[in-house]
Amino acid sequence: MKIENEKSGGTLSRPSVNAVVFNDDQAIRDSKAEQDRQYRTQNSIRKAAWCAFGAAAIYAGIASFQWREMHNATLAAERTALAAQQQFEMSERPWVITKFTPSAPIEWATDGSVSFEILEQTTNTGHSVALHVFNTPIVLPQFLDGKILPTLQGQKEMCERDREVRERTPDRAAGDMLFPGDVAFEKLVVRIRAQDVERAKLPGTNLLTGFMLYGCTEYTFSFSPKDHQTGYVYDIVVPSPKGIGSLNMTIGQPVPANQYIIRRSLLGMGGGFYAD
Repeated sequence: MKIENEKSGGTLSRPSVNAVVFNDDQAIRDSKAEQDRQYRTQNSIRKAAWCAFGAAAIYAGIASFQWREMHNATLAAERTALAAQQQFEMSERPWVITKFTPSAPIEWATDGSVSFEILEQTTNTGHSVALHVFNTPIVLPQFLDGKILPTLQGQKEMCERDREVRERTPDRAAGDMLFPGDVAFEKLVVRIRAQDVERAKLPGTNLLTGFMLYGCTEYTFSFSPKDHQTGYVYDIVVPSPKGIGSLNMTIGQPVPANQYIIRRSLLGMGGGFYAD
């Protein structure tokens, strides 16, 4: 198309315009396809994340179960080992007991005190060597001031105190060494003060019922670090000819060694005889 220029007499060319017409339906379809693709991608990512989370949870559960099973197995193994060790100790350890027999008359001194000798016999009846074997016997009248002595409490306090000292300083623990079947003898000299004899009298008499011997035998052995004990409580009395009960002793009157006995006390049934 030409336009005449009236002033210059020339002609002007009019620029041409190329227009592109888009098909609206195709654009919509392409946009929707892109959105669907992105949704599927995001959905796949979400599914993968949930699967990973589920796998991690399952793994954690399996790991926790395995840990519990391993822990239980370890505890069971420890219990089995401990039981085996205890069984080994019970069957192979030493067992030390002490018995006492009269060896001299019960005699009264002019000051009112009383003294006598008894024979202490300590035996290892077990299967291993007993180390640092030591006895701590105490002899007192059966009754003081009309009341029976708190023997079991006194025994417990004394023996536990000795145990603590021996376990705290094992290198200083004194005592004998007894092989299986060995027997050790020792004389024990007993002396009871006149004031205790007076307190032991039966009310309104010159009699007393007898004496009580209590304590414990302590020892150790090579495969156990603790201090072991065998407790005992004995009565020192004149037996009744009828075989039941005992006779009172007359203060000031000697009692020959063959006329009194040392027997297990009924108090020992309450815990005075023990072994650990």
